[in-house]
Amino acid sequence: MLFSAVMHRRVLTAGWTSELGRVVNLVADPRTTRVVALCVDGPAGDVVHWEDVTSFSPHAVMVRSRWSVGPADGRAAELLRSDHQLIGKRLLTAAGEQIARVTDVDVDTLNGAVNHLVTPDGSVPGRFLLASGSYATVVRPE
Repeated sequence: MLFSAVMHRRVLTAGWTSELGRVVNLVADPRTTRVVALCVDGPAGDVVHWEDVTSFSPHAVMVRSRWSVGPADGRAAELLRSDHQLIGKRLLTAAGEQIARVTDVDVDTLNGAVNHLVTPDGSVPGRFLLASGSYATVVRPE
C-alpha cells in the first residue's frame, strides 16, 4: 500500500468510540527497512508503534487499544530525534549520484516492510535503503 493512501486516515480502536488522531507520517528504520511507527496528530500522543497496528481499512488505521497511541520509545524514539522522513527527500546512491526525490513509500501492511521508494520516474526496491538524514535518503546501487 502506498503511504500516501494512509496519510490523514483516522486512527481508531474497536473498543473506543473516539478518534485517537490522524496519521501524518511514518517512521522507517533503514537498518531493517521496515516501518517501526506511524506518527499521529491528535490528543492521545505522538506515535503508534507498528506492532500495535491491527489493520488498515479504506478510511482508518485500526490499533489494539486507545493506549496504543502515545510517546515513542526504543528505535522509533531514536529515529524521531533524527530527520527520518523519507517522502520529499533527495534520493542518492551511496556514491552520491542523485536519482530523484522520494514521492511516496510502498509499505507491506502485514509486516511493515518498505517494498519500494517511489520517485517520479519509477521506484527503488526498499531493500536497497541504507540511510535517511537531513539532506537525503541514501540507497545502495542496484
